[in-house]
Amino acid sequence: MPWVDVPITVTNTQSTDTPAPFQQMIQFNPSLYSPFLLSDLSNIRFTDEDYSAIPAWLESYSSTNATVWVLLNNGIKAGQSITLHMFIAPVGFDGQFWGEAPQISPTYGQYDSGANVFNFYDNFAGTSLNTNNWITVSTPPSGVITVNNGISIINTGNTIYYVSSKSFTAPYIIDIGGILGTTADDGPWFDLQSTA
Repeated sequence: MPWVDVPITVTNTQSTDTPAPFQQMIQFNPSLYSPFLLSDLSNIRFTDEDYSAIPAWLESYSSTNATVWVLLNNGIKAGQSITLHMFIAPVGFDGQFWGEAPQISPTYGQYDSGANVFNFYDNFAGTSLNTNNWITVSTPPSGVITVNNGISIINTGNTIYYVSSKSFTAPYIIDIGGILGTTADDGPWFDLQSTA
């Protein structure tokens, strides 16, 4: 199979530079490249303008829509554009430069590269909380947190929380993927606060 180079132009239309590093979402239609793409999209690599490999993470895909996040170490200057390259090549997921959301892999988290793309990431693999990512967990008697290739938080009346070991400085975006339960409460929420 020949290598196919798909140039992707990303423009910063803002009057300020993006942060560096910066995570950029890319969406594309896999059916446009179906003669070359494997059905699980595993034969893709992304590079920067200098053709250096950059980490990328496949969030989701269907036959007509794929959502990918790439890490741009240098960000994008205000009002400027950069050209990335999506290579379709005879390679597979490596979990470093090209991986996928943990629930997509045949084995949970097998090719998950999220930690290489995002500033803070946890897929809650295994059966215990990663103490490198979380320093405090509060589980009142009426609530339960269970880790088992994902996390289940059951709140039956009290607040349940866990605290990241990493501090954050604005600007930031927090994203969580999950399934909400059926109880009539406010659901999960994030509280960003100073330790002072």
